[in-house]
Amino acid sequence: MIGIDTAPLTPVCPDMDKFFVPVSTRFCRQPVPLLAIYELVVKPCEGISIDLLKGMEKITAVMNHMYRAGLVEGLGLKRQHFKRCTSLAKQVQVFRLTRPESGMSLEKQADVLEQHFSDLLPVKNKYRCLG
Repeated sequence: MIGIDTAPLTPVCPDMDKFFVPVSTRFCRQPVPLLAIYELVVKPCEGISIDLLKGMEKITAVMNHMYRAGLVEGLGLKRQHFKRCTSLAKQVQVFRLTRPESGMSLEKQADVLEQHFSDLLPVKNKYRCLG
């Protein structure tokens, strides 16, 4: 797991390589602005690309990746969900990171994302939380 020793961590499920990672020392206690959203896509391609989404493609990416979006229609909240996703999409940049189906390490993807996001920050570390 990306440079973290999993030995002292508690597994989420016994038959999964997934762990609870404590974040208390890196948790922001005050709200911070959302600067960007990244959609991660796997396709047959040569390398990593990051593209800015616009219009309906941007709104669709936000809507498709909302937590528990599958419950929206059954609860009769489709209109409200669309309005909230549209509002969010107006406030932030939405990007699609496309990576190859094979041969791409998680570390490389993380490096590319961190660099891209860092380049978006208006002032470096402006929104960093310190304990």
